[in-house]
Order: sequence, then C-alpha cells, then structure tokens
Amino acid sequence: MNTECENETNRRKMAMQIRAYQFAITDISLYLNTHPEDEKALCLHREYCKMFKELRDKYQKIYAYDITEESLIKLKENVSRYPNIIVKKRAITDKTGITYIKKSEVDNSANMTMDHGDDEVLETTLDDEVKEKITMIKMDIEGGEQKALRGAEEHIKKEHPKLLISVYHNVRDIFEIPKMIEQMDSSYQFYLRNYGGGVYPTEIVLIAI
Repeated sequence: MNTECENETNRRKMAMQIRAYQFAITDISLYLNTHPEDEKALCLHREYCKMFKELRDKYQKIYAYDITEESLIKLKENVSRYPNIIVKKRAITDKTGITYIKKSEVDNSANMTMDHGDDEVLETTLDDEVKEKITMIKMDIEGGEQKALRGAEEHIKKEHPKLLISVYHNVRDIFEIPKMIEQMDSSYQFYLRNYGGGVYPTEIVLIAI
C-alpha cells in the first residue's frame, strides 16, 4: 500500500473515531443531566472530551466557502455533525479586499461577484486564507475559477493538490484553465468529465491529478 493510500485510510479511521467520541460525549452528557454527582461518568466525560479534541485537531480540515447567506445556512446545517468542516462567507479570488454580490434571477447557486453593488462580501485568496497543506481543491464559482486558481498558485506549485474545477461557465475556460494549471505545475494529468444533461454543456469538470 503506498503512502497516499495509507494516509487516506488513516484519515477515514480518524473520522470514524471522531464520530464515535461525539456520540459517546453526547450520550454521557444526557446521562449527567439526571446524574450530575456520578464521579465515574464525569471522569469519563472529561477523558472523552480530551481525546475528541486531540483527534479533531489532528484530523485534516475541510474549508467550504460561499457568498450567499441562504446557501451558507443550508451548508452549515448539512455539515453540522462534522466538526472539522469550516464554513466561511468569503469570495475566493486572486486578491484580498471587498467585493459585491450580483444576485442571479434564476437561483442563489448562480450568484456572482462584481466591483459595485449593495451587498458586500470579503474576498480573499486560498494562499492567504489556508496556511496548512492543501490536498484537494474543488471549484464551481460561476466563472471565477481562473482568478481563484491564481490565488492558489503557491499551494498548487508546492503541494500538487488534486483539482476538480468547473470549466463550463464561459467558452474559454475549457482551454485556458488547463494551460494555467500546467504553467504552475507541469506534472499534472488532465481529464474531463461531464455531469450535466445532453441539451446544453453544463457541469463539465476538469480533473487534474
């Protein structure tokens, strides 16, 4: 088994352990609500909390970004049971500052950013935002993928993360994004996958490994 497979197996085991400690801590907490003087349960609760925190801190984090409040609320609800998924309201791009939300008339998932507007949102780069090693980057940000990749250039050059990048939002991305990635790291291999319907070319994903 190679090192990458071993690391993935270890991460899965660690995730299972984290969930087991979460369950045990919740169960003991409920018991302590009616038996607050039980010293054995109190000690066990403290021990499990300590072990849970140590494992959680070791486990690799997942960072999830969105610019729309409604989407962020749903996302936080869906991942609330996973302590190391960190959800932030940020626009991921190639600079740090303030940008504005251009709301889609179709769906919140199609909201974009622009240089002026009413709703402000912080913009940042993955190089500035994430200081630990990145092992995978997934992007579907309504045509902002090229800017976001430029903002992750140091991670891509130094760490060769797996990349899953949407390339269907404008006609040039499907050609320009692979070139951009190859200029950062020429060792990537590229694959295209279509997850959309057959009428209009949507949900086309560039996989770089």
